[in-house]
Amino acid sequence: IAHEQPRGGYAVFWRRYFIEVLPSSGAGEAGDILVTSLDPRCLPLIRYRLGDLIVPSQGIDPVTEFEAVIGRCNDTIVLPDGQEVHSEAVAHALRTIPVTGFQLVQSSSRELVLRYTCPHPLTEPQSAEVRSRLGQVRSVLASIRLDRVGELEQTVAGKTKVVCRVG
Repeated sequence: IAHEQPRGGYAVFWRRYFIEVLPSSGAGEAGDILVTSLDPRCLPLIRYRLGDLIVPSQGIDPVTEFEAVIGRCNDTIVLPDGQEVHSEAVAHALRTIPVTGFQLVQSSSRELVLRYTCPHPLTEPQSAEVRSRLGQVRSVLASIRLDRVGELEQTVAGKTKVVCRVG
């Protein structure tokens, strides 16, 4: 629906798509993106919620440009104190660790488990590095349980959700 611009930000293919940005609770200046397709289609998209958060450009028409893509709005975890943390913080904590995939599993009591796939279990120094980085985001994340699994849970469509809620 858009392309990255050399000067930064994104330009919408405005002749094909009309976008809207709806405020999202706890997302600061970012908002949910809604897309309406302007091309004739068998099944038109009308105010279709993609599930992504974007940051609208300041002083520029958000229908034609936006500043940044934040990520999925449903990929947040809720800490025991009620604060929300986006799963992208976990991705950054894992960036130097050789994991092939990860998934956050949160129970109804807000207990968190970080499931990961990797050819070999994480070493103690690697686990300590992950917990240390997560602790910099929120101190409660420094004690997260790390579980190596053979495969991550997928939806019926074959997609891997980053955040799974159970119980």
